[in-house]
Amino acid sequence: MTSKLSIRTCTLDDILELQDICIQTNVDTYGKDNTEEDMKQYLDSAFNLTQLEKELKNPDSEYYFVDFDGKLAGYLKVNKKEA
Repeated sequence: MTSKLSIRTCTLDDILELQDICIQTNVDTYGKDNTEEDMKQYLDSAFNLTQLEKELKNPDSEYYFVDFDGKLAGYLKVNKKEA
C-alpha cells in the first residue's frame, strides 16, 4: 500500500481547521517550555479568528495544509515581502 502526501492552499473556508491545527501544533511544540498562562496569551493573540483572517487575506502571507493519506497532518505558513 502506497501512502499519499498532498499539499493544499488554505482559504477562509478553512479558518476553523487552521486555527485548531495552529493551536495544537504550538501547544505540542512549545507547551512544555512555557507556562500555561504564557501559552494561552500567545495562542489567543496569534491564532484568534480575526488575526488568522487578516493573515489569510494578506497577499504576502500564505498558509498551506499538508495531508497524509487524506488526513490533515500539518500546516505551513509562508511570508513574503513585508508579511
